[in-house]
Amino acid sequence: MNTFTVHAVSQFGRCGSMEFPSEHQSAVMSWLMASPDQREHVQTALPFLDADHREFLITGMTPDEWAEVLGDEPDE
Repeated sequence: MNTFTVHAVSQFGRCGSMEFPSEHQSAVMSWLMASPDQREHVQTALPFLDADHREFLITGMTPDEWAEVLGDEPDE
């Protein structure tokens, strides 16, 4: 599968990147380039992406960074 990479800086100042399927490049880049106050909700605009990819586009945080911030302990 062909992919493209999106790089972002999280709210914690960490640089991260994620690979996205090339078939969605146009839609993802259009969403990213839109003014934040003009964007559709990411779930509406990019429903074909999984939650980790959509969250990365919103926050710049990778799943690993989320796990580090929130901890890996199971719910009690």
